[in-house]
Order: sequence, then C-alpha cells, then structure tokens
Amino acid sequence: MVHTEEILKTIRVTDPEVRARLCDELDSEFTSEGFLVGYFETLLWPTKLIFIDYNRQLHKMSEPPCAVMEKRKGRDTSLCSDGATDGQEETRVIVKGIQAGTGEVEGVVRIVTDDALDEIEFNQGDILVTDNTDVRFLPLMRKAGAVVTNRGGMLSHAAIIARELGVPCVVGCGDATHKFVEGQVVQVDATRGLILSLSPPPGAGEPL
Repeated sequence: MVHTEEILKTIRVTDPEVRARLCDELDSEFTSEGFLVGYFETLLWPTKLIFIDYNRQLHKMSEPPCAVMEKRKGRDTSLCSDGATDGQEETRVIVKGIQAGTGEVEGVVRIVTDDALDEIEFNQGDILVTDNTDVRFLPLMRKAGAVVTNRGGMLSHAAIIARELGVPCVVGCGDATHKFVEGQVVQVDATRGLILSLSPPPGAGEPL
C-alpha cells in the first residue's frame, strides 16, 4: 500500500517531447518539475479513497473546476468558490449535494421511481431526479441533461456513469425527490453541488 501511494506522488515525465504529446492528446498539464497534474481511475483501500478518475481524461487540478469552466466561457472567476452562494442565489437553492461531476445545465425536472422506469415520458435534456440509479437507468441517463439523486457518493453508479457520459451530476442530496415538483424548471450547477429553481413549481400560485 505504501509503495502504491509513493508511486502516485511521483508520476513524472522528464522527456519534453513526451510531455508535449501528452498535453496535446490528453489535455493534461505538468508542473515545472515534470509531475503530471491530474487524477485517474479510482483506487480504493479498506480505510480510504486514494484517487478517482474523471472521464478517463487527465483534467486540470491547478485551480478549482468551476474556475476552469468559467474561464472557458470567458467569465470572471474572482468570486468562484465551491458551493458558495450570495444571498439572492441562496433563496433559489432547492437542494445541495455532492459534486459528482462538473457543468451547469437548465432543464425540466422528471422524477423517476424504480416502478415507473418503463412508463416515464423522458425527453432529451430533462433533469433526471431519482432516489438512486442502477443499470436500468442507463437509457434515461444517456438522454438526461443532468442527474440528481437522493443517495450515493463519488463512487455510486450515478456518479461514475455520469462522469463517463459527461453529464452534470449531483448525488447524496437526501430528499431531492421530495423537494422537486414534476415539470419544474431548474438549474443544476454540478460544479458546486447545487440545484436552483428557475421558475415556480407547476401549479404554484394558482387559485384554489
């Protein structure tokens, strides 16, 4: 075990040509000493998680993921921090969970239960909200704009498959299936583990 940890600390490429090729092919970076910046397939030990993959691609870790994304969009990142919200935004937060993937997306909530998998009307880009996922949910996950679950962590089925598909994902939200309303329009900010309301739930404010 100790040997494995030491190896992980010293993933180093000294050949400049090899480093350049890896930078180009894997979108990776290296420190000035030649150490690889990134993380890889999951390695577990009985007492701890050592490291975890991000979609099989070496991803930048020299700055917060949200900062990387915002820079790609050309926006200011000076106020970017994981999970941080201002007062106005906080009022729109419906649930918070574990950041199992990155990305922001807006869409319509579809609450899916195990017994309704074959009956649910699920459109491309809908937000999949469920208790937890397994292999039966794959067709929906491939169509989903984002995945939100009550249970699970970074190694849950939802988290791993969402990373493979490149779908924003927030897991371990606790009671997401009870906090959302079917058809509600929300914003999933998977980089910060937040789901925010963009519109009142269907039927809200209507006369009795």
